Amino acid sequence: MKARNIAKLITLTAICVVLLLAGCTTPPTPQPANEIPAAQPESTTAAQPDDSVEEETAVPTTCAGEDLSVSDAYELLGAEALPNNTVTAIDTRGPEYYATGHIPGAILISTVMPDFWEKMRELPRDGTYLVYCHRGSISGRVVYQMLKDEGFTNACNMSGGFNRWRNDGLPIEEGDA
Repeated sequence: MKARNIAKLITLTAICVVLLLAGCTTPPTPQPANEIPAAQPESTTAAQPDDSVEEETAVPTTCAGEDLSVSDAYELLGAEALPNNTVTAIDTRGPEYYATGHIPGAILISTVMPDFWEKMRELPRDGTYLVYCHRGSISGRVVYQMLKDEGFTNACNMSGGFNRWRNDGLPIEEGDA
């Protein structure tokens, strides 16, 4: 009898651990059926014997919950002409980080501020927003909540965050909000 009780206890413990771990994962970003894939391949060249064809990677024109690479985010924001007036970059880092460098034209709505969601709710729900933080993990959760709970329709996360943007040598603006 003791062996049977021990086996039941081990099984029950294993089930509890699996359920606990499942509850601790970050919820997946919504993936609409008509979206552009989150991980787009870099431009590729198809080599043929006497003819080579170069394919360009399509840059998304909207943000419907995608995780964009830094290069796709740069293109979405207008590349050399950034900032454009169609996409709003939102920096969710603290004010001290924003002051030392941010994407040109980005607005600061910091997750460390107690009025974070109040400020987010002041934004037009039909606007297009590129959200970023240091590495892209916190901003990914912000985008998820924007789409799921706050009624926004066009928001995406910059995968790799500002750290990758800076490391890739993309334009940076300094100064307070």
